[in-house]
Formats: sequence, structure tokens, C-alpha cells
Amino acid sequence: MAETLLYLQSHFREQVKDAFEERIQQTKSKFADAGIIDPDWQADQIVVRERGTLSFVETTGQRGGRTQQGEFQAGFRSGFRRYFECGLVFDKNDAKKLYTANRPDSEVQTDMVSAWHRAIDDVFIEAAQAQSLGGEHPYITPQALPGTMTIAVDFQRLPGQSGSNTGFTIFKIQEALTRMEVADVDLDQEMACIAISPEMKQSWIVYSQSAVNDVFAKMVTEWRMNPSQGLLGCKVIVTNKLKTISGNKRALIFTKRAFKLSPLNFDIKIDELPGERHATQIAAYGDVGCVRRYDELTKLVMVDPAGAMLN
Repeated sequence: MAETLLYLQSHFREQVKDAFEERIQQTKSKFADAGIIDPDWQADQIVVRERGTLSFVETTGQRGGRTQQGEFQAGFRSGFRRYFECGLVFDKNDAKKLYTANRPDSEVQTDMVSAWHRAIDDVFIEAAQAQSLGGEHPYITPQALPGTMTIAVDFQRLPGQSGSNTGFTIFKIQEALTRMEVADVDLDQEMACIAISPEMKQSWIVYSQSAVNDVFAKMVTEWRMNPSQGLLGCKVIVTNKLKTISGNKRALIFTKRAFKLSPLNFDIKIDELPGERHATQIAAYGDVGCVRRYDELTKLVMVDPAGAMLN
């Protein structure tokens, strides 16, 4: 009886699976920490209750009377898990590459884990920009985005000012953060993030080198020297997953509390394919969900890649 190849033996499969899971835990997608994981989100659909604005009513000097009534349930919002797969087929003459699939330096493992992280980033960015789902049961009716979520591409220095299209200026960032504060968001208690494209990063760097005495240019230079300190109190995430609309990029400014994420599920399968000349297939399956919980904590900033930075 022929001996079972190592990469088809059950213990090796378990080693590969454990190695992938460990690698996923040790490495993170760009948006892994940009939302709050809800361990109770196990089903395909999650439904969360909306709330109205809560406030305290002063009762100093009052005697008796009725307790202040507040309505927490002000509608529903739902999100869904999304399912993904990624497969590689190795010709029987190349299957030996799988012998290292259980090692941390495995190219197969590195490529698949990176692809999985990119898929998570796609899910997050789409949840940030998409219309929310709500309405009547089963809560899947698209809801229009609030007008205050979007910063126009021609935003200048102050609300109401418009002109030629601009790049990702400090004025757009300040406007996004101001809109959050106007909505009673305490930014001192939030983890704020800015998602930019590599081209926006390059534009900032060029601006910081050409306008060295400008305040924003100095901020960008400090951020480049120490990225962990952030920019204007925000963590900066550089990603090439941002959407392009009519030639303009859509950057994101949001807080971590704005998003709810499902726990990640990930599985690895290794099989020999008799119908494919006994090639070996390694396949990964994963699912993850993301829902935008609060619109007031998310801003979509339209950016002209060739627009002026203003100073």
C-alpha cells in the first residue's frame, strides 16, 4: 500500500490550520482595530436597536410626579456576515511546496493571510460608505446617507465656501471633526481614525516639503517622523482600498465606536484532486461581518488627487 503523502496526512493538516490561525492572530488587517468586535454576532444577520438622544432632566426641588420617560428603541439597523474563499491548486510536480505550509515563513501562508486581511479591509470600507439597512422587518431596506456625512470635494476653509476642487486639506479634516462635535460626540473619549490612499499620503509629503512653514505641513512632518502619534488626534491608516467616484477619491474619518464587527471565522482544507491529475489543492474559507453603527461618527471626505492643498 502506498504511503500517504505528508501534506495529506491528518496531523500535517492540523499543523497547517494551526499555523494559519496563529498567523492571523499575530498579524492584523489595516482596519482590525478600527471597530468593536461583538462576540454575540454569530448568526448571518445582526439586528441592533437604534436610539434617540438621551438627556437628563433636572428635578431639583420637585416632589412626587412621574419618572422621566425616554424611548431607547428608535428603529433598527442590520448587518450581515460575508463569506469568502481562496484556493490554490498545485500540480503534482509542484506539490512539494506544500511541505513548508505549516511553517511561519511559508510563502503560501503569507500570501493567503495577506489576501484575507485585504478582504477584511474591503468589508470595513464598504460598510463605512454604504447605505445602512433598516426600516421595517426584516430590516433590510436601504436608508439614505445623512447629508452631514459627506465633505464636498470643493470644500474650502469654512462651511458654505466653495470653489475649485481641493486635495485632502487640514480644513476638510477639521470640518469632519467639527461635525462630530456638533453632534455631541466627545472626541476626547473616542479613538478617531483617518483612512487615506497612498496617493494622498504622497501629496501630504510633497506639501510638507514645499510649504515647510505651514502649520499642517509641520504636522505632517511630525507624523512621518512618528506615525504612532497620529495626526490631529487621529490614527492614520494608509490603504489602497478607498473608492474612486468620478475621478475623486473618498477618504474616511471615523471613530472606532462607529462600527460593529463579527468575530472572524477561518478554516483551511488540503485535498488531493484525482480528477485533476492528482494535483493538490489548499483552500481557505473565512467569514466576517461589519455594520456601521452610528452615522454621526463617520464622515466621507471627497478628495481631488490633483486638487490644491490650500494654506
